[in-house]
Amino acid sequence: LATQFKTLTGVNAAAKGELKAKKAGTTTVKVTLLSTDFPLSDTWSLGDTVRLLWEPMPSKPRGMDEVWRLIGWEINPQADTISPILMPWPGV
Repeated sequence: LATQFKTLTGVNAAAKGELKAKKAGTTTVKVTLLSTDFPLSDTWSLGDTVRLLWEPMPSKPRGMDEVWRLIGWEINPQADTISPILMPWPGV
């Protein structure tokens, strides 16, 4: 279950909303990190929300401060990296 939902009704409502968004198409972001900086442990769960903060840069002059939903991840043991896959979360 997603960590912020305590009831099956809440989880089902969130899942229906995500399916509706995905049906029409959605943007995802994959961020590659060193696994030693962000270890995959019991603190990560599918459905968790993640706050992305970026300093201003040419492609994003105002920077970024947004909440996204964790929908998956990829692990590369050879490179010692983890890549969370995120989807925009308008629910905040």
